[in-house]
Amino acid sequence: MDKIVSLTPEERLEKLKNSPPPELKEIPLSKLAYPNFQRKRDEQHVKKILRSDPTHIDLGVLTVVPNGSGKYWVVDGGHRDGVHDAIGLKKAWCIIYHGVSYEDACKAFVKGNSGKRVSGIDKWRASREMRNPETLMVDKIMKDADWGVSGLDAGRFRVTQSPKTLASLAAEGNLASVLTFINAIWPSAKSRVVGTRTFLVGVSIFIDAYYAMRNRVPIDHLIRKMKKISAGKVKADAAGMHTHQDMKAAIAIAAVLAKHYNKNLGDKKRISTDLLNGKIGLIK
Repeated sequence: MDKIVSLTPEERLEKLKNSPPPELKEIPLSKLAYPNFQRKRDEQHVKKILRSDPTHIDLGVLTVVPNGSGKYWVVDGGHRDGVHDAIGLKKAWCIIYHGVSYEDACKAFVKGNSGKRVSGIDKWRASREMRNPETLMVDKIMKDADWGVSGLDAGRFRVTQSPKTLASLAAEGNLASVLTFINAIWPSAKSRVVGTRTFLVGVSIFIDAYYAMRNRVPIDHLIRKMKKISAGKVKADAAGMHTHQDMKAAIAIAAVLAKHYNKNLGDKKRISTDLLNGKIGLIK
């Protein structure tokens, strides 16, 4: 088990001050470990590196930090580690940074890979490992609603590829309602049916309009009126109403949801497209 110790900023600075300088050293591959913030190694990318020039492979140097358990966390160079292993090498040259806390190793991973193959989910994972308050708050909301971020928690049956959108909806105070609404209306959506940023934003716009009309009443009423609609139908109906611009697509999805709600309403309190017009100004 890796030894993970959370330190305050002051403790992290003091640890760095009292640590030896970085060193270049050859380390056995068996001594390399992968912390939770690291992305899963893409074996196809390793093969691509090997195919690029089999006669001259630039193995490079890995960036590592001691993990407190006799091994080294790989902060940068996971694919290079894979190349070493693939060609039968038992050791790799590494730059070892001493005195680096787990939190700072997370930050170094994100910064060092920001221009490379690091997805929003990879950054989300690192942010959660850093105990970022906003990330932890969103993560709790998602757990309560039985949602998961793809690539983080394999056991959860719903996923989304949109960490930034989740954080944005949470900041607006709308994330819990959006997830509750989707869960209640599409309980059979087991995987990525609603796993897009555009769909989440569209549902959020619709729920904002609903709340404006209903004076923030619980969404039970809304759910009862929307039982027969499906995520696939919403996307299909919205397809002819927008260009490929994300926000226009989201607004079109909101408009389809409003139309379906009004059709099944049975009372006089309808969601007016004027509410959507006032919010965004693009629905005609």
